Amino acid sequence: MSIGELSDRLFAYLQSACARFLRGLLRTCREILWTSPQLLEQFDRQLKTWPEDDYLSALPELRLAFADLTPRETDRVAALIAGLYGKSNLGNLDYASLTPDDLTLALQLNQQLCRSLELDGLNIWLSIPQEVETSP
Repeated sequence: MSIGELSDRLFAYLQSACARFLRGLLRTCREILWTSPQLLEQFDRQLKTWPEDDYLSALPELRLAFADLTPRETDRVAALIAGLYGKSNLGNLDYASLTPDDLTLALQLNQQLCRSLELDGLNIWLSIPQEVETSP
């Protein structure tokens, strides 16, 4: 096994372990999500570093991590996450009219768009913009 392959496997394991760790943490101390904002901030920073394919592979475990939250707790955490982005809420999260096929198509279109932007040398457009401070 090459160093590159070992590195890829280690990175994938750490991402998977992160999701499992979060699941265990929330099963034992779910209130940490709303009593320790720095945990949400760190988790958000961590997720931003993951390539999309790795995020999608960890998504089932991440969903399980939050599955035991009550609807009120979920709303509370959603409001805190929205606050990280200067928003008061995350908007309408209920898209009952979408089918699994719609989601699959959207993911395929997103991947094609990303590949197209990279081929055109515009992959900078795929990065998350950094907040720019302005002087008064």
